[in-house]
Amino acid sequence: MELNLREINYVLSIKSEGSVTKAARALHIAQPSLTQSLKKIEKRLGAPLFDRSSGSMRLTYAGERFVAAGLKILQISRDLENEIHDILKNDAGRILLGITLYLGSYMFTRIKKIYSQLHPNVELQVLERTSAELERLVLSGELDTAILPFTGTAIQGLAYEPLFKGQVLLMMQKGHHLEKFFYRKDGAPLPYIDIKLLGKEPFIESAEGQRMNQVAEKIFEAAGINPPIVFKSRSIETIKRMASAGIGLAFLPDYYRNFIDNHTKASYCLLDKHYIPDWHVCVVYQDKKPLSPILKEFTKILKAEFLHFPENYSPIRIE
Repeated sequence: MELNLREINYVLSIKSEGSVTKAARALHIAQPSLTQSLKKIEKRLGAPLFDRSSGSMRLTYAGERFVAAGLKILQISRDLENEIHDILKNDAGRILLGITLYLGSYMFTRIKKIYSQLHPNVELQVLERTSAELERLVLSGELDTAILPFTGTAIQGLAYEPLFKGQVLLMMQKGHHLEKFFYRKDGAPLPYIDIKLLGKEPFIESAEGQRMNQVAEKIFEAAGINPPIVFKSRSIETIKRMASAGIGLAFLPDYYRNFIDNHTKASYCLLDKHYIPDWHVCVVYQDKKPLSPILKEFTKILKAEFLHFPENYSPIRIE
């Protein structure tokens, strides 16, 4: 049996995308070509990798074993490629970086520009997913590292190195009736509001699996309120526009405030710290796996650009 990395990537893409059509689109190849390649792989192996009986592409047991082994092979291939580049001292290689949908719009352009100027021969491949998906992909080795929000619950086998600390804001339409309940304290740049007043107010939430969705649920639980959720979205832009239009209230990190093009239509306030989980933006990597030189350099650049913690701030881990 002979398999190459391209064929392994074909199978992994079909599994990830859920269909041959979507996988072909993601791989930028024709669907018939991908279908034929999959048939050849299965014929060579002597076993089907996908169960097609239900109309969807569901992995068989043989397919599950293929995917597990394929991920390991690709990880070894990437490690070998980076090691060879390091030996040759060409400062070249590849970093597979994951970033959340929200943070991508805030951070990636800045990261890409700085890193490409310093290390033009290092390819930076980026994947946008939810925080939970990124943690799983880093843990499995499908990603080298990820940038995501951390709110206090670490995954075993991962290290979370804080880059900066954010603050969760409550956003509403400018002129909202709740503005009359705003109050000032502690010299804060924004007013506060009593969270108990929000129990019957409609909210717009992030989608399930996104960190801000988890934060919102924690806030509601801590306050003992159960407000109606009128809409959920993966898009921060959609949430911002709906909140500024008065459709509902929304939580968002403070660093997105500067990216809101319709900020004149929105008001922002703070909640008492008792109800708000810590919000750290972290770079995440496998805890027990030594970082390659190019990944160490990437982390160093990230920290230099974004870090507001002391240099001796320890990564967050659980054993």
